Amino acid sequence: MERKIPQLQMRRKNLENLPDVIMPEEYSMRTFKDGDESAWCEIINKTVSVEGTWDLEKFNTTFRQSPVFDPERIFFAIFEDKSIGTAMAWVKEPEEKITGMVHYVGVLPEHRGKNLGYLITLKVLHYMKKNGFKDVFLDTDDYRLSAIKTYLELGFEPEIIADNQSERWAEVFRNLRIEWKTDKSPR
Repeated sequence: MERKIPQLQMRRKNLENLPDVIMPEEYSMRTFKDGDESAWCEIINKTVSVEGTWDLEKFNTTFRQSPVFDPERIFFAIFEDKSIGTAMAWVKEPEEKITGMVHYVGVLPEHRGKNLGYLITLKVLHYMKKNGFKDVFLDTDDYRLSAIKTYLELGFEPEIIADNQSERWAEVFRNLRIEWKTDKSPR
């Protein structure tokens, strides 16, 4: 059995000083409503999914049937009444009230370059702050350089959670052409 490389993790240690969410004129944002499952699957299949294809059954099994599912935690960027981007304000356990998770961020390729990934992630951060969360983390992959750059702009910092991640983060920062200084070791 092939061993999967653990994802990289980033954390925003507080939810203070968040900028306002100001959508481009032709775009809007809203939360999940019944019937959005297909749009969510389409966005994720075209932007994020590497482990397989998302369909309605997988969405329902993974999210709808989860005890932490809340439609108010799933955000969509909208263009001409079509969902073109998404992000989740997720928690791992229903009783979690301190640490939130930014989960499944994606914007359809034809709408990239308009800062929508930044804005929809920022909307998740505002949701978390409004609901009393103190910090937020996310998982990402080494090759998602645009996303990592966006997360850095939003105040997220790399966390070293496994052996070899210092080297992996150093490579990410080299690829982004950003200097990274750390003396952190895995926790």
